[in-house]
Amino acid sequence: MRKHQISVRAYRMPKGHESMTEEELRKFKLAGAFDTSAGIEVLRVYADANSFYEAFCAAYNETVMEIKRLGGFAELSEEVKERFTDKKEVDVAIHFSELLNPNLGSIGFSSISENIYEALADSFNDVLYEVQKHVDLPTFGRKEHYTKQSGRFSTEETVLDFVFTDSERLTGPDVAIPEGYLHIAERVFYDREDIVGVTLPDGITQIRSEAFRKCKNLRSINLPDTLRKIGSSAFQGCKSLVSVNIPKGVTVLYRGTFLGCGSLQEISLPKGETEIRGQVFGFCESLKEVTIPAGTKLVDAEAFTGCAALENIFVEPGNAAYTDVDGVLYNKDRTELIRYPEGKTQKSFNIPDSVKEIGCDAFSGCKHLETIYIPAELTQIGFIAFSVWHSPARKGEVPEHVQEYDGVARLVVDGQNSRYSDIDGVLFNKDKSILIKYPKGRSQSDYTIPDGVKEIARRAFEYCRSLNVVTMPATITAISSFAFSGCSGLERINIPENTQSVGRGCFWECPSLGDITVAAQDAVFGESVFEDTAWYAAQPDGLIYVGNTAYTYKGEMPENSVIRIKGGTKRIAPSAFVHCRNLTGVTIPRSVIEIGSSAFACCYSLSDITLEHSGVQIAEDAFSDTAYERGEIRPDVLFAKQRDL
Repeated sequence: MRKHQISVRAYRMPKGHESMTEEELRKFKLAGAFDTSAGIEVLRVYADANSFYEAFCAAYNETVMEIKRLGGFAELSEEVKERFTDKKEVDVAIHFSELLNPNLGSIGFSSISENIYEALADSFNDVLYEVQKHVDLPTFGRKEHYTKQSGRFSTEETVLDFVFTDSERLTGPDVAIPEGYLHIAERVFYDREDIVGVTLPDGITQIRSEAFRKCKNLRSINLPDTLRKIGSSAFQGCKSLVSVNIPKGVTVLYRGTFLGCGSLQEISLPKGETEIRGQVFGFCESLKEVTIPAGTKLVDAEAFTGCAALENIFVEPGNAAYTDVDGVLYNKDRTELIRYPEGKTQKSFNIPDSVKEIGCDAFSGCKHLETIYIPAELTQIGFIAFSVWHSPARKGEVPEHVQEYDGVARLVVDGQNSRYSDIDGVLFNKDKSILIKYPKGRSQSDYTIPDGVKEIARRAFEYCRSLNVVTMPATITAISSFAFSGCSGLERINIPENTQSVGRGCFWECPSLGDITVAAQDAVFGESVFEDTAWYAAQPDGLIYVGNTAYTYKGEMPENSVIRIKGGTKRIAPSAFVHCRNLTGVTIPRSVIEIGSSAFACCYSLSDITLEHSGVQIAEDAFSDTAYERGEIRPDVLFAKQRDL
């Protein structure tokens, strides 16, 4: 059951308080700590986080002390008593983490925000919720007395919960929230298929996270002018929502607010100073046009990712931060290309000469675009700027019906560019020592990386599903994280002898990759390099070695297992034995020079560790959640086993 929402403020004892009766004093103190009429505006009194925090601490301590003195804690459990015992202001933060709204998580106090306000207010809510059964609350303001109805605090006239939580009594298709509430609670209408329309009354200031998430038949909702905040993912997955008019008072739109609203055709953004953070309108596939108001201060590059029909992002004249050229979004001085709309149908695009930077995600999902021309002055290309399969796909957030497209086939660089170059439309750095991006739209099945290339950049070949064979030259020294992830057609690859490192997830989601030749015996391998390959599936259960690296233990380890790493092994890879709960002992030979991050993490039974020499480089968390980290094996005992000491 949700507690009622309140606001907080500091107070001073009035003159003559020495002559006040106990009841008067009690009412004053509690009313001072809990002001049910001021709403969130009380937050505006405090200029910075420190003063607000101090005010909260003072009010909290005074309130707890008073309730405790009046006997409100007499019948509470020992656990609750311990949480709410009197503490000094400096100690109040210790139990904040226990009192915070779990949907908000741990929130710091370095800067003031409404999230901080909510967290502090929820702390008060928890106190009241625990004591309301044992203490009669006093009169506040103009109301005469409180009664208890369904576990809420209420007057005879108005429910003073202020957070609407009782969704079960409202049934579709049309739902009207009663007047008198300030907030709509988290997930209160989550996955309600019966709801088609929602009417919110004036006075609503906040719609909390996921409040209407997955209401797939919701077609319309009015957002009142009093609204100040819409929480993350509040309308995510509302597939039938057609239009939305966001009022001026909403200053921040958070990640996922309208993610996956596939029928959304019209959006009216707030006219005030607004920030659009993260994938607010991601995968709104029916959205064809959007206008950024003059007051908008921030538009995240991911804001419209997956909007397959979006042809134009216009910017109102007078915006100090952004502009557009033919519906393509730029910063004000046109030195950064922020977003090229995915629905534009032209086959090629010349990036203007003024552009020095391509933003992260700028061209992702552009299914019609085949060739991009990069100008001479461009010096920075953002992460996944040319991605086709978007980051939410890896988090399970993409609507099921979203299709993957081939994307750009050629990245052509002006010959005068001092930082980038291309070979037949494949992007390299200037001296061609780094292969930056192999465009996914290329149709060839085999590709030979040119001689002289030393590094394959992060995600360089990601989701190039047409590739079957990639041949690397002897000059390769580094293959970065996720370089070939998602190359589902890849069947054969070689890792040359001079390769020094192979990054995390390099061959993730490469189920056809069965022919892997590793000539690099001393390469450093990251976590989960080969797990999603046919090669890995064909390996027998047990400890798998790749070159001179103990790469991972496959399968279920027998009970009370003791393992000796074979001689000549130089490295134990990150997470090699993670969660091997039946491992009780390990001997690490003198040939090992490095033990990677989390190599033996969560090996709860591991109590016998033998190192045969003292020169091993051990990651800080290599033995986390083992007897060694728990202090059951002292460091001096562990290192006394090193046989060369």
